[in-house]
Amino acid sequence: MPFNHYQLNPQATASIEDLKHLFNKNHRLLIGGKERLFIKQCCYLLLEENDLGDFPPPFFIEREIEAYLPTAAQLSAHQIEIMNFLEPFRGMHIPFVFYETESFEIGSDEKNLSRIFSDVCKNIILYSPFESLEGMKKALSVHQDWREKGLKAIFLSPHQLKLI
Repeated sequence: MPFNHYQLNPQATASIEDLKHLFNKNHRLLIGGKERLFIKQCCYLLLEENDLGDFPPPFFIEREIEAYLPTAAQLSAHQIEIMNFLEPFRGMHIPFVFYETESFEIGSDEKNLSRIFSDVCKNIILYSPFESLEGMKKALSVHQDWREKGLKAIFLSPHQLKLI
């Protein structure tokens, strides 16, 4: 299914504006929420607002590719687990990476994330599914390493954006 701006929840406009502001200020976000497609679409809108150049393209590394994002390179997270997708771009700065984890317990994603969090990536959004704001707060209180990576944590849904 191609990306369509008009499919977004109309009540989400304020949350999207807040997300853009946070991203432009911090450049590294940890987003939690259960609305996976909504979150991907919001993050894609960030690309349309920010001119990140044409090459290398912004990367969306997804567990399941649910919508076509025309100006992004979309990769399956399952495929990149067996390769270093950044290798062809050695010596270049990657303008944007959206990485979808299977859960906040990112053991299987650790190798890929260490590559992404190297100095080669300027703008990073790490998405992890959480059913609720409370569940995300609890998981983050146990795993403090997200702060060491310079991530600003937020919970995002069509009706709210909450800083953690």
